[in-house]
Amino acid sequence: AAPRGISPQRQRAPAAEVAEPKAAEKGATPNSFGLCVGKGKKTGASADFFNFSACFEPLCADTPEGEKLRNEGFLSADPNGNGLCSLAELETFVLKELLKRFPKTGKGKDLKTPGHDLFKAFRPCYIRAFKDAADYAQDDGKTIKGTKDATQDSYVDKKEFKLFCVYAIIYAAMFD
Repeated sequence: AAPRGISPQRQRAPAAEVAEPKAAEKGATPNSFGLCVGKGKKTGASADFFNFSACFEPLCADTPEGEKLRNEGFLSADPNGNGLCSLAELETFVLKELLKRFPKTGKGKDLKTPGHDLFKAFRPCYIRAFKDAADYAQDDGKTIKGTKDATQDSYVDKKEFKLFCVYAIIYAAMFD
């Protein structure tokens, strides 16, 4: 019988009885931070997810090349050079990266904007990624100079930038 308050349909089978297919069997391999997403029409992620992910996954790698890309990315995302990225600055960064990789093609009725389409499709994901990355570092509660009431948790700094990229991919996988 199902535990009280849980319908029999929602009750989980014991772990020993559930045979989950291995990631490799679904055609998925882990990325640089261990996320493993399968491809497929019924249960896997869409081509849009993989296109979005491909723009930001290199920034997540724990390699010298990944660190170099993060440094370049952060400089691009922080145009005023204050060492902090607002949501608006990170949105601009995401859009620029997507447009760089997926530029406009065609004209008139044949105009296609795949980079902008990906930007719009996954926007809720990087808003959430921004919030979570900004909350990672310890906030001392002090107001940031030049603002009315913004604190460290109102921005993503250079140390949190990698997390922003990781979270953007994770939330995009969940959203997709």
